[in-house]
Amino acid sequence: MSTLQKDLEILKRIMTSDNPNKMGEFQKKVDEINALYPSEEDGNIIADFVLQCYEEIGNELDQVKNELTVRQQIADVSGFISLSYIAKNYFGKSKQWLNNKINGCIVNGRPSEFSKEEKEKLNHALNDLSKKLGSIRIS
Repeated sequence: MSTLQKDLEILKRIMTSDNPNKMGEFQKKVDEINALYPSEEDGNIIADFVLQCYEEIGNELDQVKNELTVRQQIADVSGFISLSYIAKNYFGKSKQWLNNKINGCIVNGRPSEFSKEEKEKLNHALNDLSKKLGSIRIS
């Protein structure tokens, strides 16, 4: 592995760390690498690598936004509807499975998220429960 590749691996470790100052450290390391490897070929390798890193960050942000959106959308009703009932009767799964999806928990090394079909099924479940509640009339 070349020295440039080693430096880029260090850069990637900085990017994936839990350090709250990682963006500052990331930019500092990018500047250092740019100074150490001034050739056009190295510059292209560095630029491609940095672009890939920023795309990964963007994807992670999109995922977090999606997770927060699902959680926020059901926040108003989660106190009075049974997630266990929804999980069992609409998905054939456990309450834990549904909670993992709602909260984006790490399962098998990846954040758990709703597929498009699962989102449609969740929407159907919430709509169905809404109709059932709305049709109740006590006489």
